[in-house]
Amino acid sequence: MAHTLNKKIIALPQKSGVYLFLGKRGAFLYIGKAINIQKRVQSHVSRPTYSDKLFLDRVENISYQETSSEP
Repeated sequence: MAHTLNKKIIALPQKSGVYLFLGKRGAFLYIGKAINIQKRVQSHVSRPTYSDKLFLDRVENISYQETSSEP
């Protein structure tokens, strides 16, 4: 799963926006905002906090919506 997740992270834009970690059947696991979506999502995976560890093993997909300004 980690390899698949890393491939999805690389495909994320380096722009500002909102990102969503999704579980099975598209269930929302976590919603966040970022100035750089790719870097912020990568930080959840590479340096997980206690709360990140509660959902990271259930992530099936990552979605995002770019914004025209910083969130």
